[in-house]
Amino acid sequence: MLGDLDVAAAASVLEQALAERTAPTLLVSNEVGLGIVPETPLGRRFRDEAGRLNQRIAARAGRFSSWLPGCR
Repeated sequence: MLGDLDVAAAASVLEQALAERTAPTLLVSNEVGLGIVPETPLGRRFRDEAGRLNQRIAARAGRFSSWLPGCR
């Protein structure tokens, strides 16, 4: 899935593209840090990389919201 992909470089490309946008932009991502620890090394890497990307994007966002669907 992630293979030899340079995730940090891909994240930088995404950040640059978002920085150049002039229109409002909405991003939706899965929450990856409140659940169980993945059993496999690949699962843990995915969780860690997704979490870091979410943090990087949220830090640059003009507004950030966290929603937990299904909770009342």
